[in-house]
Amino acid sequence: MPVIVAPYTPPPPALAEAPPPVLRQGFRHTLLGWDGSEWDLTGMTSGVVLVEGGVRGLGMPPVTHYRDQSPALPGSRYRGTRVEDRSGFWPVFVYHDDTEQDWIDLNQSFTKTMRPTEISTWRVIQPDAATRYLDVRYEGGLDEPFEADPSFRGWALHGITLNAEQPYWRGDAILRLFETAPTSSGKNFGGPGVINIFPGVTFDTASISNPGDVPARVAWVLRGPLESARVGVGSKMIDVPFQLFAGEVLTIYTEPDLMLALDGDGVDRTDELGPTSDLSGTIAPGSDARLSVRPGSAVGGSIEASLVPLYYMAF
Repeated sequence: MPVIVAPYTPPPPALAEAPPPVLRQGFRHTLLGWDGSEWDLTGMTSGVVLVEGGVRGLGMPPVTHYRDQSPALPGSRYRGTRVEDRSGFWPVFVYHDDTEQDWIDLNQSFTKTMRPTEISTWRVIQPDAATRYLDVRYEGGLDEPFEADPSFRGWALHGITLNAEQPYWRGDAILRLFETAPTSSGKNFGGPGVINIFPGVTFDTASISNPGDVPARVAWVLRGPLESARVGVGSKMIDVPFQLFAGEVLTIYTEPDLMLALDGDGVDRTDELGPTSDLSGTIAPGSDARLSVRPGSAVGGSIEASLVPLYYMAF
């Protein structure tokens, strides 16, 4: 009787040694309330925590594309894109393990930050400590019915809907500080991040970067004493032909919806800027731009340039 032998099957290759486990630390979410309160939404210390899954608002904002079409041509011609308001959603667990009144007090303190007429800030801190911010307004979710008394149970789950009229996540401001100095040695006496400039001399070797995803603009803060000043981004220059005395401040905003110069008392001095002033200097995403700074003859004042990068996503 013939014997049937199964064909030889070689053993599988040895598996590579598994990599060591990695301790992962994810995003930290906090709420900076309009009332000055701060809530840790990912720790277990505040009694308010985001529930896993369901969080919205971290990714790309909604966009609307504009296109022209012609009956005589195939397809369409792209005309531009508008980024719409961003909506967010928080499944938030509010708990307290002491008395009923303790839970009520905690819930009231948290929901106070959801006042629909006020703006609070959602902050996301990445594992490398990079931080991004989104200003949000309460839209709904605190009117849901409760199946049981949450104060008796000591917890409630809120599904909160938020809206961000400014849909971009913003990063920490990037600063360049120029201080007038009574020396021409060229040394930096102001410490890290401070650049000495000399009265009456144009300084145009500094630059500022825009690491964001969209074009950004530079805001300027001038502190007296300054006889006058001329500042700018690239070829877009702003003339401040008037004097700032010691202790006086002038802030120049350059955003498309906020292009004005305010003094420390909130008085609008935009009309006093030089007639050729151009506040429209823009820095493309991922690029650098040259800063030009020229103070008047006074010594002791400073000029600060700041850029806030804007991002599509929270990471």
